[in-house]
Amino acid sequence: MYIVISCAAYIFSDHVPGGEYQIAHAVISRLAARGHQLYVLVPLKRLRREIPNVTVYEIGRYDFDGSDCYWNYHWNWWKFSAMAYWRTRELCKRKKIGVIHHLLPAFSGKFSLCWKLGVPFVYGPLFLSWEASSDDEAVRWRRSHRIDPLLIRGQQDLVFDF
Repeated sequence: MYIVISCAAYIFSDHVPGGEYQIAHAVISRLAARGHQLYVLVPLKRLRREIPNVTVYEIGRYDFDGSDCYWNYHWNWWKFSAMAYWRTRELCKRKKIGVIHHLLPAFSGKFSLCWKLGVPFVYGPLFLSWEASSDDEAVRWRRSHRIDPLLIRGQQDLVFDF
C-alpha cells in the first residue's frame, strides 16, 4: 500500500535525541518493514541511514526548534502545511495512495490540510493538552472536541504494537 505521512515530526531523524523524533522513526520503519511504500514529508531531515521503501521529502527546511518568535513559528507552520498539501496532492495524482497520515506533531493546536484530498486521513496519535490532567477531564475533553477512536476497516495490516 502507498502511504503518505504528511508530517512525521519537526525533525525526521534516526539519531537526534527527542521522543517525537524516535516515535516517528519507529512507526515509519515498522510500516516500511511490512512492505508498505511510504512518502514522508518533513520540515527537516537528519538521517544517517536511509530506510528501504521510504522516500523522504524535506519541505522548506524550517527550523521549528529555534523559532525566534511566536508569529514566525506559526507562519512557518502555515507555509509548511500548505506545501505539504500541494506535495501530497501531487503524489495522489501519480500514485494510488491508500492512506494519508499526519503523524507528529499532533495535538489540539496543530492542523493538516491533507484531510481535504478525499483519501482516508489519519491524525495522530493525539496527545491531550496539559489542561486535561485526570482521566475524567480527558474523557470530557475528547467528547467536547468530538474525538473518537478511529478504525479504518480493511486496513488491519497497518496496526502494530511496540
